[in-house]
Amino acid sequence: MFSKAGFVVVKDRAKFDSTMKVRLGPCYQTRDLGPQCGENWFNAYYEEMYFTGLGLGRGVQSFFTPPWDLMVYFSPREGRKHTVDDSYAENPYRQSPIRMRQVWAGMTQPGQEITFTSVLLPHYPTFTPRDLLQPPAEAKDSPHIEIVQDDDNLTVVKVITESDPNNRIRTEHWVMLNNTGAAVKAGLLESDARAAIVRLDYNSKAIQDRAMAGGTFLRFRGDDETAKTRKILPAPPVAPEYLKK
Repeated sequence: MFSKAGFVVVKDRAKFDSTMKVRLGPCYQTRDLGPQCGENWFNAYYEEMYFTGLGLGRGVQSFFTPPWDLMVYFSPREGRKHTVDDSYAENPYRQSPIRMRQVWAGMTQPGQEITFTSVLLPHYPTFTPRDLLQPPAEAKDSPHIEIVQDDDNLTVVKVITESDPNNRIRTEHWVMLNNTGAAVKAGLLESDARAAIVRLDYNSKAIQDRAMAGGTFLRFRGDDETAKTRKILPAPPVAPEYLKK
């Protein structure tokens, strides 16, 4: 789920029809990491972008990018490992030499489904990105990413975005990805929708917007928000006509 100018919650799902030995998981690429990273999260950024002369003798040009970082957060799951591969030495001019992965490896069974959940949160550069997930006690702050519930069929995530860190202009989001086919409740959010999101002001906690795809109702903090919710009807993907020829 993509929240414009905010964040992305990604739910990857793989289903296997036979027994096989596999290694799979989400992979994100970047050019730089740091200044802090954790067991299941990485702070990524691009200090500059390289563009070659395409073999026309123009050399290599370097473009500095605006200072903005990306928190790549993998929801912790049993049996998952997190790896980082750096191929910078192979080609210093490669745009994204660093790969961050969450990996499951093993023998699959027929009908088995394996899912992964990732949260991508842009944020203002800081020397202590760990504080976004584990705020120090004296800060009296809230984590910017909280996994309320996450399994193969239901994911509920609370995400806090900050457009102006100096003035603490923040927005709080509650996201639900529901593959159960039934009504579920996790944290403050309750719905039977396939996907739902509630956006509210961080300070006043007043709801600013709500939307859901599929389903018949949405409740937040015990209040029925169905009538005020934007409703989107999920539709199956349609192949472009030129691919059918």
